Amino acid sequence: MTKISFQSLITLFIHLFLLTYIIADCFFRDSAFASSNSFASSLQSSLSSPFFQYFFITFCNILCQSVTGVLFLAFYSISLEKTKILAFYLYFFLISYVCSMLKLIYHDPRPYWASNVKAFECYSEYGNPSGHSMMSIVLFGIIWQKYVWIWVQKGEVSFLRKFQKEINENLIKENDFSKPKTNKNSQFLIYSLFIAFVVFMILFGRIYLGMHSYNEVFLGFFYGFYFLYVYLLYIEDIFIAFLHSIIIKNAHDININQHRVSWLFLVIFTGFYLLFLLIPIITFETLKDNIMIPMLWLVNIMAFCPNNGLFKMFYYKCFLDCGVISILFGILFGIIFTKGRHSLINGSFINLKRSFSKELARILIVIGICGGISEIFNLLPNNNDIYQDYFINMNLGTFLGGFGLIKLVPFVYNKMGIDYEGDFLRYQEGEMVVAEESEGEKEMQTIENGQITSV
Repeated sequence: MTKISFQSLITLFIHLFLLTYIIADCFFRDSAFASSNSFASSLQSSLSSPFFQYFFITFCNILCQSVTGVLFLAFYSISLEKTKILAFYLYFFLISYVCSMLKLIYHDPRPYWASNVKAFECYSEYGNPSGHSMMSIVLFGIIWQKYVWIWVQKGEVSFLRKFQKEINENLIKENDFSKPKTNKNSQFLIYSLFIAFVVFMILFGRIYLGMHSYNEVFLGFFYGFYFLYVYLLYIEDIFIAFLHSIIIKNAHDININQHRVSWLFLVIFTGFYLLFLLIPIITFETLKDNIMIPMLWLVNIMAFCPNNGLFKMFYYKCFLDCGVISILFGILFGIIFTKGRHSLINGSFINLKRSFSKELARILIVIGICGGISEIFNLLPNNNDIYQDYFINMNLGTFLGGFGLIKLVPFVYNKMGIDYEGDFLRYQEGEMVVAEESEGEKEMQTIENGQITSV
């Protein structure tokens, strides 16, 4: 009889739990929504000071699109582990797209639309599931796993050392658990509690600010946890390997013919891109004529958010938010059409000289190029045409922003003399150098005339 592993049991449990919760939510959603509104009203009355409003708005704004975009671009600029960072960003944008699609499908109101709950922010697209809840679990879960859990993997958290030894035999070979280790118990607890505190404040703040009921927050939380688990267990390695395969294939093609691109990847990406653009259109057209908008919802939105136009409301805004998927494809198309120099061994550049002024210049450039392109298209007049807004203002702008991150930013860095070897597809005419890691050794390979030769 085949023995089921501990990991398989955990995976099965998580799938069954999420499925059970989704089904249960369908039956108890209305009662939970009403109960949450009563709780939120009492909470807002008890914490009526403007201090609490600014306090929770500050935490929640960590995940607003503009702040997240700036932080992502800045971190990408200074990080040497760019393939790992890009793999996560691609997944994050994919999950953002899924979240907007889920809101379209559920089309549930926000608390301040349908009750006496006050609104301290102006979000007027549908509220279920909570996007802040879902994305905070994914984002801060990754941060915790990459920068805190690593101490457990190294055997540096003594009270979890035995647990880690039991569940991962591979780490026993890499780490001698019998030898004294640096004890990071306090750091592990402090950082873990701090990350948990930030996530809790975001989730609690969404209820206090009148943006979500607790059933919407819980649903977003469980969706987010599920997507985080799937990413860490399966998707991360697949995405990183996929990016590497594109780079190596593209390197061969470029060195055979300077003007040739990988047509296989181009065709595949184009097909998937059109599919991802089409799904929201079909969903939007199906729902917009079959969803009744109660007058109370519209009155309350206009009372708290009088400056929000029609395209920032209901299914219109959810539909437009699906344009975030174009960032993902902009990055992928950028990789296909970019030639240059890149190392697959990220973070190994010991002699790299970095300075504050250089890093600041790099951050400002990447934000200016990518953020500026997207913002210019976002500010274009839409002439009250939802499809112009969808294809031009949203999708084209975000696509070019992602494309510019890969294609244009390294070129500008190079011309200004602020690039370095850790850059992703570092601009360099005539060749693409790919460093690969094999059995812990670093092997530099130069692609010349369509052949890979070691140097």
